Amino acid sequence: MTLLNRRSVLGGIAVLVAPPVAAQSEQVAFDLQNWIETADPQEVASYLAEQLAATMRRANPGRSWRSVIEHEHSFVLICGDPV
Repeated sequence: MTLLNRRSVLGGIAVLVAPPVAAQSEQVAFDLQNWIETADPQEVASYLAEQLAATMRRANPGRSWRSVIEHEHSFVLICGDPV
């Protein structure tokens, strides 16, 4: 007859909860360059404009930076508004 005690119960729970090592999938790094080359051009333009605005925020935090994409007139504006 098997005696159930706290240690054996907790050990059994740990085995059930912990995923097997072989079942853990390796995370694949996101390939930004591939996404830039294959994604919708408007999405890429929005992403890159926002990245430039974020860089300007770091370079000059005294302004409120935003990006504007004007499709009708074909331009992108990164603007640092006074705070």
